[in-house]
Amino acid sequence: MVRKFQIVILLLVVLVAGSLLVWSQLGWSEEEPLVAGTLTAETQAPQPAATILSAGPSAVASVLREAAGQGWEPAGFGGAGNFLSVHVAGQPGVIYATSDVAGLFRSTDGGDRWQMRNLGLGNVEVSSFAIDPFDPNRLCAGTGAFAESSHAGIYVSQDAGQTWQHLTSTATNRITFRKYRTMDAIALDPAQQGVLVSGSRDNGIWRSTDGGTSWNQVYAAPVTSAPLFNDGTIADDPTGGSHPAPVAVVVFDPVISTTVYAALDGFGVVKSTARGVAGSWQPATTGLPGAPTVKDLAVGSENVLYTAVGPAGVYKSTDGGSHWQPANGGLPLAGPLTAGYGDPWVSSVAVHPTEPDTAYLTLVTYDFPSVWKTTDGGATWVAKGDVTYDAANDPTRDWATGPTANWQVTLDRANPNRLFFADYWSIQRSDDGGEHWVDTIAGAQNTCVTDLVVDTDHPAGQPDTVYATHMDAGLLKSTDRGTSWTAVLPNAQTGYDEGLAGHYWNVAIARIGGVKYSYATSDPWSQGAGQVLRSQDGINWAQVFTNPRPAGTWMEGAMMGLAVDPGRPSILYVTQDGGQVWKSADSGTTWAPTTGQPGGNSFTYALAVDAAGRVFAGTLLDGLWRSTDGGASWQRVLPEQSTIFHAAAASGAVYASTGDANLYRSTDGGEVWQRLTNFSATDDGDEVPAQGMAIAVDPNDPAHLLFSLMDTWHPADASPGIVASTDDGTSWAPLNAGLGLLNVSALAAGSDGGLFAGTWCGGIWRRLASATPPAATPTATVTPPISGCAGDSDANGRVNVVDIMATAQTPGCWLYLPLLVRSWRQPWPASNLSAVNDFLYQLQNLDLAAIGATAYDLVVMDSSADGTEEGEFSAAEISTLKQSPGGEKIVLAYMSIGEAEDYRFYWQDGWAPGTPAWLDVENPDWPGNYKVHYWDPAWQAIIFAYTDRLLDAGFDGAYLDIIDAYEFYADQGRTTAAQEMADFVAAIRAHARARDPDFLIFPQNAPELATVVPAYLTSVDGIGQEELYYGYAEDDVMTLPAVSAGLEGYLDLFKDAGKLVLTVDYATTPARVDDAYTKSQARGYVPFATVRDLDRLTINTGHEPD
Repeated sequence: MVRKFQIVILLLVVLVAGSLLVWSQLGWSEEEPLVAGTLTAETQAPQPAATILSAGPSAVASVLREAAGQGWEPAGFGGAGNFLSVHVAGQPGVIYATSDVAGLFRSTDGGDRWQMRNLGLGNVEVSSFAIDPFDPNRLCAGTGAFAESSHAGIYVSQDAGQTWQHLTSTATNRITFRKYRTMDAIALDPAQQGVLVSGSRDNGIWRSTDGGTSWNQVYAAPVTSAPLFNDGTIADDPTGGSHPAPVAVVVFDPVISTTVYAALDGFGVVKSTARGVAGSWQPATTGLPGAPTVKDLAVGSENVLYTAVGPAGVYKSTDGGSHWQPANGGLPLAGPLTAGYGDPWVSSVAVHPTEPDTAYLTLVTYDFPSVWKTTDGGATWVAKGDVTYDAANDPTRDWATGPTANWQVTLDRANPNRLFFADYWSIQRSDDGGEHWVDTIAGAQNTCVTDLVVDTDHPAGQPDTVYATHMDAGLLKSTDRGTSWTAVLPNAQTGYDEGLAGHYWNVAIARIGGVKYSYATSDPWSQGAGQVLRSQDGINWAQVFTNPRPAGTWMEGAMMGLAVDPGRPSILYVTQDGGQVWKSADSGTTWAPTTGQPGGNSFTYALAVDAAGRVFAGTLLDGLWRSTDGGASWQRVLPEQSTIFHAAAASGAVYASTGDANLYRSTDGGEVWQRLTNFSATDDGDEVPAQGMAIAVDPNDPAHLLFSLMDTWHPADASPGIVASTDDGTSWAPLNAGLGLLNVSALAAGSDGGLFAGTWCGGIWRRLASATPPAATPTATVTPPISGCAGDSDANGRVNVVDIMATAQTPGCWLYLPLLVRSWRQPWPASNLSAVNDFLYQLQNLDLAAIGATAYDLVVMDSSADGTEEGEFSAAEISTLKQSPGGEKIVLAYMSIGEAEDYRFYWQDGWAPGTPAWLDVENPDWPGNYKVHYWDPAWQAIIFAYTDRLLDAGFDGAYLDIIDAYEFYADQGRTTAAQEMADFVAAIRAHARARDPDFLIFPQNAPELATVVPAYLTSVDGIGQEELYYGYAEDDVMTLPAVSAGLEGYLDLFKDAGKLVLTVDYATTPARVDDAYTKSQARGYVPFATVRDLDRLTINTGHEPD
């Protein structure tokens, strides 16, 4: 009780002292917490750094985290999403790009770097865009997605996109827009300020003379039966054979400003010579094919026009649109009348401002270059496909290369040799008339994030690893808090693989002993099935489960749910929309439906398992279900809620986000639920209010909660964003400052207090716990700045709780505590194995002073002078050896894990084979050594205690013997013997590193285990191999070359994985010793030759340690 009290007081003192230092450097202001009431989308005004909501240590810790971050910042990668168009402003270097899911991006350096500009933009499918010719900071954005949303229509910005205001009259008059249908349907009169002419998706052409406040229809939409292009993402196409023709383009003639053209998809071109007023529009379709699917229109000089007519290619007019003729020379089209959208088709066209015979077009194709150029008016088109990809800013370019659906080519009229194009994956720029293209996507975050997981299971001092799954972009990871990302699935090695490329939904990580398993669920584009992928090293992945996609209720049968049982991490569950709950009890190797199933199957992302093994599965229509028996039976819980999007289990509680826009929690396994929020979401006019979505619990402070709300049915509509609580859900406040997109689909918190938000679909954002990542500089010892204050008080070479308590109890030293705490848990210098070029192996007749006088870099020795408990070396003796006169040494302690030794501390009187049950037969070659059932928990507990003794003595690591015991039991028919040995080694490493993150593990012999269990390589730091060249059959006798070669092949696996390979040959004659050293060193190993009894300090002539 006294010790616990001292620690509590100590922690309070540490927090207060540390806070004094931090508070002196931070400015504070408070914001009112949002406790309850109607939730509306906030305007993202600058937010105060933090609010102190309670006075406990958890509140202080949370406040420090919130304050230091100073808002959200981009932490994703550019590209890998669908860009629709690029627009050049009348300002040096200013470029805009539109997205179908992420709104608007702005660049001030010609596209080298982009920033998201969405504040106030109520819908982020920007399908038309225009820049005011009188004021380049005044912008118009045409949005739509679902037309019935009140957020659709035109938005206006007066400040270059920093803020937006909705022209509500456009929504009222159904002047709304849709991707692929309304490419550039907004035009501002170049001669009359405040005059706008705009098309729409299904309601003709409209005109405003007061800057968009009021509108008059000037041309009704004609009816067409031409097919509308749909890439599979448009769910609200008109039914029936006929529909109003969308207005694809409205454009003023750059020379004759009274002339306006409009292109209608499925009808053709219309023209006004009276600035677009009603009654002045006339068809200009002569020569165009019937019901032409016009996608774009470009107006050049000398009355020359080009129009992109989809599958029919390019048509050209030389008389201002009165007559048209095909201009498709050399294009890979199937034919103007027979081609369909499955063939290459022309999506856009641009013309040189002063040279009408020079034009560019884009093809929607996966088989041909995307951009083509003509210099003879369309008689001949030449492909311009020299594209350079930027994998640094878009790591998916490691595997996603080649042409794709390309929507628009844009020409800079002030510099006609500068062009841009936008496609399904990127923004490209050419500065030489289309000859060469480069990715310009840095900062253009345009991905739909489905899951974020922060892996906090790592040695102290190392950063968290953040994993993110995406629609289309796959699985990626970051080890620097989102500054850079690496493609995991697919990746550079897999390339474009139809079995991997597609939508990824979830990622999960589970540790079993020393093996860390990673899992991901995905639905490949080209396959009608979902799958689970597994890796044991984070690098190599394999499919372990696949199941056909059911019809589904809302996500077409996607395999969206994934969860690991934290108490039994070999158990996993997955769910499919419209399918079943599937279970694996062997780390994903085999799968079967749970014997019972919930009462509904419209499964969402909501799948969680708590510490007691209770499974929670959420559905879209059928509520939340719980199983307390591993899926054998299910019960409906939280019955008042029918829609559950996410579930999370953390800190003894289960959380559920619900369709009523609230967050619920149960602390009794799902029996009773408490509503933590009291939000009443407002319907925005489309009958779908915002709903509860993402959940995160701070791993350091379970009272620190994050929750997001999102319009899940119309995800292009703006959402309320994130709310946070630092008092366990008692009060909530918005946490959106700096967030470029409020449609937050995933949340995660790191071990350092950093926060991550995944958006739909503006990529990943972060809120760092400190302005800069903490330095990871190793701290071996601490020199206190105040005389008499304890630093490394227990002289163990690192700062720990003992040192902090000693300092706290020393009068006058409390001010030193924050500096000491900062050193706490920092790693000391890891043993530099790469510098080891010689070693000693000696188990008997140990003279530590003599060994210390040698220059050996590494020593393998027994932990006891005579093998007994009484003979065990002290921590002081080992410390002296490590810092000995002959030079610093890495010291490993020998430990047999595959046999029990009857002279060790753990041996008890009366033990014999079978007593205890795990003790097996005696080794006939080494009396007193007994085989053991090394997989038995009782034996493993002994070895863990043995490891603790090595840690107490200060050894740098353990040298594990009798690994090859697995062969003994495999020969007896135990099929799991190899896996069990690998798991045991991994468990020893995990046990040791929980105390010392740098503790080394070196197994001896049996290197082939790495081929049987590949993850074994990740559990060791090196390996020792006996008898590689001498002693296999008899001491001082050469090992058969075939045996040596086989062993070398296995040992090279360790060497190539960066592990240190030690070789021990039993040779004593100079020639044989020389031969063993020569062969070992030639392969990059570190050799040693000695006698088999390992009872002497051997220094081989000519091979002295240096």
